[in-house]
Amino acid sequence: MNSSESRREGQTALRGLWFGAAAASALIVAANALTPAPSAGRAVRTGADTSAATRRMGDGPGRSFDQPCDGAEETPLDVVRRLATIPVTTATPDHSQFTAAYFCSGGPATPALAYGAVYLTYETGWVHVDLDKGWAERIRRENGRPYVTTFHGDPALVDPADPADAQAIPEILVVRGDYLIRVQGEPGAAIQPLLDVANHLGRTPSLA
Repeated sequence: MNSSESRREGQTALRGLWFGAAAASALIVAANALTPAPSAGRAVRTGADTSAATRRMGDGPGRSFDQPCDGAEETPLDVVRRLATIPVTTATPDHSQFTAAYFCSGGPATPALAYGAVYLTYETGWVHVDLDKGWAERIRRENGRPYVTTFHGDPALVDPADPADAQAIPEILVVRGDYLIRVQGEPGAAIQPLLDVANHLGRTPSLA
């Protein structure tokens, strides 16, 4: 074989390698194009902010959709009770509107319950919170609409939705020692369904 023939065969081999690599690259691109993109996920209620500033003021999440918290995963109630790292106090058996139990994005540290369109979330770190100061500031900021009361002897703040704001979320905060039970409704909802649930909260974890 002369030198010209050798060069031609070498060029042919290189072209074969290039076309093979290009074909493989094209197959990879095509496969990627056919792979479904991750779903954006539907909007959910934001998880409770348990920062010190938030706890002092008693402020809760500012949005609500169709789930009790961010990253809500529906879980059997007995599993939630068994694995939760915070006492899960449910409404007593005569309150029959229990819908579902959840773990929020924080897992066992963030349980949640639903009673129809009323949602309960639980937070720790409240034992040293100055409720009088924090809630007085919230009442002042909300032009006197919220009011302080008790449920079964536990201090609580009731904040009806602002009737002038269709997106305002009604909520009740019930403090039991170191933890908070946050009772919330849908935007613009009346406060009475929340009061019904709060009035039925058992003193100890019980069947819903």
